[in-house]
Amino acid sequence: AQPDPVKHVVYLSGTWKEMGRQFADQAIEELTRYISDGISSAVSTYGWDQARELERDYLDYYEKNAPELVDLYKGMAEGLGLSYEDFMLGVISFYEEPKQTEAEESERAADNCSTVAAWGSQTADGKLLVGADWDSNGATAYFMPTVVAHPKDGNAFISESGFQGNLVMNDKGLVAAGSSGQSADEGDTGMGIPVMTSQWLVAAN
Repeated sequence: AQPDPVKHVVYLSGTWKEMGRQFADQAIEELTRYISDGISSAVSTYGWDQARELERDYLDYYEKNAPELVDLYKGMAEGLGLSYEDFMLGVISFYEEPKQTEAEESERAADNCSTVAAWGSQTADGKLLVGADWDSNGATAYFMPTVVAHPKDGNAFISESGFQGNLVMNDKGLVAAGSSGQSADEGDTGMGIPVMTSQWLVAAN
């Protein structure tokens, strides 16, 4: 399947849980595809028990640092008829990659996301321009609609592909763009772009 050439837009407002439910209602097909693919990848890579064990660190991180997102994802899970824990297996990106040679890593990086920013003498009016492309082949997040959200508590924001994309902007003027971890060293671990960009939307002023 191929995503539509023009992005759909969903409009959300209210509490974070209400917005999660609204997103599920407006993008049920896209969300079902995304979560099904994520759960399948997690379980086929690690098996159910290990995937659950790895998931715990992410759930703890969300609960400590971004409780708004816990409510958001609980609303989405409710909309899909899933438990919060099952739903989150399809969201978090904890997949470890095998060690690669320098040539393999260079080739992988060339095939993944890139971001760019320009301002001052490099733009026509001197204002900041930020852009990103998303080159992750086969990513089901491609299908996700653009989100325009007005949370009851927090910053209004735009996210280019659901809540798992790599380019977001809030009403304080903060733009966050993410590309793949080309600079990561072997053994480095982190929360991953879907976690961090979502958290920035909530917290950054």
